[in-house]
Amino acid sequence: MYSPTIPNTRDSRVGRRRTHIGRLAAIVGATSVVLAGCSGAQSSEEASGTPAPKTVTVTAESSAAATPESSTATTTVTAEQSPSPTQIDCSPSSVPVASDAAGIAPPLPGETWSVWQTGNLCGTLGYAELATTGGTGSSPTQLLLYNNGKFLGTGIKCNALGQVSGSTDESVTVQYRWPQGMDSNANMTGRASVTFAWNGSSVDMLGNLPAEATPGC
Repeated sequence: MYSPTIPNTRDSRVGRRRTHIGRLAAIVGATSVVLAGCSGAQSSEEASGTPAPKTVTVTAESSAAATPESSTATTTVTAEQSPSPTQIDCSPSSVPVASDAAGIAPPLPGETWSVWQTGNLCGTLGYAELATTGGTGSSPTQLLLYNNGKFLGTGIKCNALGQVSGSTDESVTVQYRWPQGMDSNANMTGRASVTFAWNGSSVDMLGNLPAEATPGC
């Protein structure tokens, strides 16, 4: 007798389950491929790094291209020139030494002065030596001082016995003599030198004279 074959229900379920699992596996595989593709694209962006920041190029202004307004101007400062000192028109012959000598005290009562010699009258510090008119080697003398031809006065107030021993444009050195002890007038042994120096506005006397050198002062 023919017996129909009854399908094995359990096997049938198992077969369907496997078929279903296979389909799921296929879907999952396809999904994995898609995800892998996306993941690959993302990895490619990561490999290349984040988008590079914008580069800002700063161009330094070339000095050659600088406009005249932007360049540094050079200022020339001209120092104000001081006016030149007034030049005095002076010549030794024009200096009134004789008149100046007549205006000071005479060497002795009733005596007058004579101009013996002069030097640098139109310089910074000039002089004129006066001698007693008709006097001897022991007669009083005097020294007149000048600045650029202008009369300044006498070296010392008293009339004494002195003689110029040296001078520069700004100084005059005078050696004075006087008798000591039993000295004769022709052989005086007392000696002292002083220097009259221009200080820029007046005259300083450098050195000292003893009272014996200036009798009557």
